[in-house]
Amino acid sequence: VLWKLRRKGMIRAAALFENHGITTVTNYWHMQGAKDEYRRRWCAAMDVAGIDVLLCPSHTMVAPAPEVVATSGLSLCYTQLFNLIDFPATTLPMGLATPEDEAKMEGWPMSVLREQFGSELDQLIQAGRVYGEQGDHLESVVKATCKGMAGLPLSVQVVGRPFKDEQVLRVARDLQGAAPPMTPPPVEASLGSMKMEGDDHVVV
Repeated sequence: VLWKLRRKGMIRAAALFENHGITTVTNYWHMQGAKDEYRRRWCAAMDVAGIDVLLCPSHTMVAPAPEVVATSGLSLCYTQLFNLIDFPATTLPMGLATPEDEAKMEGWPMSVLREQFGSELDQLIQAGRVYGEQGDHLESVVKATCKGMAGLPLSVQVVGRPFKDEQVLRVARDLQGAAPPMTPPPVEASLGSMKMEGDDHVVV
């Protein structure tokens, strides 16, 4: 299975399958040590950059349906990372998606990767440091979910250092206080309406 996925260029899916399975207690504790080292490197990088709190996406999609999340665990990558290294984090609403946002998603993920990595993107993909476009289940789900996203709520994730929960909450409070008020689309526009048979009342 793994070689077939890699042959199709689905490196992300192959890596996911390869890293699942039964392990020994000894290997488990080795992985715990690796996790601690990864957390230490994150803290050191934030020290060097002078960063106290990170602001980043909370999800790869805008307001996904529960069944979508249940079948696309990789879409939780923005929160899974900080769960792994035990960084305190919270999310909060931050505006609504616009038609311009929806239009930008037509070229996703390459359009976003080009914006993020610029001319270095192709080299990073060849080196295996960035996945690039995979054409896998995750990308199909994200693109389908983002159709008609205009008017849906956006969110931001606030992430802090270990044991700095109060700092995360303080930044989140300040962001929420500075954010413009959110006016969701009318219920009729988002859910549609249904007329009950034999009744003149409209039920939504």
